[in-house]
Amino acid sequence: MLKKQNLGIAIVALVFGFFGGAVAHRLFSNDSVSAQSEPAEVHSSEIVKAQGFQLVDEEGKILGVWTRDEHGEPVMMLYDNQRLLWSAPPQARFRRMPLAAELSE
Repeated sequence: MLKKQNLGIAIVALVFGFFGGAVAHRLFSNDSVSAQSEPAEVHSSEIVKAQGFQLVDEEGKILGVWTRDEHGEPVMMLYDNQRLLWSAPPQARFRRMPLAAELSE
C-alpha cells in the first residue's frame, strides 16, 4: 500500500512539475529565437587565423594557451603564477609556442 501511494505521489509531482515549468516558460519567457535563413557575411579582414594563441601578462608570463597537442587535438589551458589551473581536456599537454617577442628577434 505504501509503495503504491509513494508511486502515485511521485507521478502527480512529476506531472505538476512538468506543467508548472511549461506555464512558467510561457509567462516569463518573451524572447523568441530563430535560426538565420542564410549565414551572415563575414569579411576576410574580420577573420583571425593562427596555429595557436597565448595570453600573457605585462611581464610575459603565460596566463592561457589555446593550441593543439602532439596528436593535433585542440587544447585549452589557464594558468595562475605558472601553475596550471584548468585544462580541456584534463591533463592536456601542448607544444610550446614561441612568444611574439621571441619571433621578432
